Amino acid sequence: PTSGSRGSFQVTMVSPKLSYRKAPNWRLQSTAGLFGWKSFFVACVALSVTALVVYRGRLAQKDKVVTTLFIAIGSKPSNFHLRDSARRSWLQWASLGQTAYKFFSDHPQYADDSDKQHAEKLLFEAKAEKDMVLMNIEGGYGTKEDNNFLDRALYQFEYASKNYDFDYFLRVDDDSFLCLHRLMFELKSYPSRQFFMGRFWCKPGRHRADENFMLFSSDLAEFIVGRTSLVPMDPSVTFAWNFGLLAYTLNLTIFDDQERIDAQQGYLTDYMHANSSSRADSDGYKEFCEKYIYAHHVRHGDIMKKVYSSTQIHLLYDAPEMRSHRESCKATEQSFIPARHSRTLPDIIVGTNNAAV
Repeated sequence: PTSGSRGSFQVTMVSPKLSYRKAPNWRLQSTAGLFGWKSFFVACVALSVTALVVYRGRLAQKDKVVTTLFIAIGSKPSNFHLRDSARRSWLQWASLGQTAYKFFSDHPQYADDSDKQHAEKLLFEAKAEKDMVLMNIEGGYGTKEDNNFLDRALYQFEYASKNYDFDYFLRVDDDSFLCLHRLMFELKSYPSRQFFMGRFWCKPGRHRADENFMLFSSDLAEFIVGRTSLVPMDPSVTFAWNFGLLAYTLNLTIFDDQERIDAQQGYLTDYMHANSSSRADSDGYKEFCEKYIYAHHVRHGDIMKKVYSSTQIHLLYDAPEMRSHRESCKATEQSFIPARHSRTLPDIIVGTNNAAV
């Protein structure tokens, strides 16, 4: 690229499917020079068949807690009612075994002004519940184009990696309901390496997973923790947006659960997102975990509790149909432009041959 400008080039994937064992075949076309970003893509593909296939060893270190699943729950300091509702509902299933979790919130010293008034209550809760991590990073959420979601996510990854020996790492928000008992059953059949599960946005130029539910196999989580300068990340945009590029370049098995993750990419229920619970929705509460796995933007704690108390646990569950992000969205929707919301990520288009922009 010339000084003061960014090069623009097209990255087109020849094969519409990602192979689990073999790196995908890429064709790169450039109108302004490829040197820097071509090197990046070559390095990423190499990493997909080298760094990610190195078995990190499952012998637990003495200072780590061994668990199948670690859940990082992002939580605003003032959301006391949501944390309490989660503890009294779906987090009760963590007692079934092999699950660890922590709420990640802002330490009062770093919180924004609107949350400093809750400092004393927050510190008391953290001491009493012993399930909170108060992060020493800048508080608040910023704007769409300039936020600290990446720092928050990396803090969660690094904390989990340092303190736990896990098989899977899950990120969710506190305004959520997770059918944890069912997820734990399904993890037995999920790939243990090079695996990601979430729900993608089926939008041209924005085909990537959302921040609200992101499940990683341990080797992928460790790759993110141990990333180098070869893996560019923009601290001013969300982790999910940064991961959008990695999802295209790393050789992963991806489960795009469009039919069971009830979130803003396309809500699947009304009753989970209502402003209050209702007796008329009792059948929905009872059937939620039969049909779905997760709901985001569950803002009323009573709904969480009623879904939990209405759920019947089974010994066996039908395995979900695992469709990749290549199968769940239309070909014309399968493109991602990292620079659309970033000032530092590459100004490129990645996607299939038929993708729109």
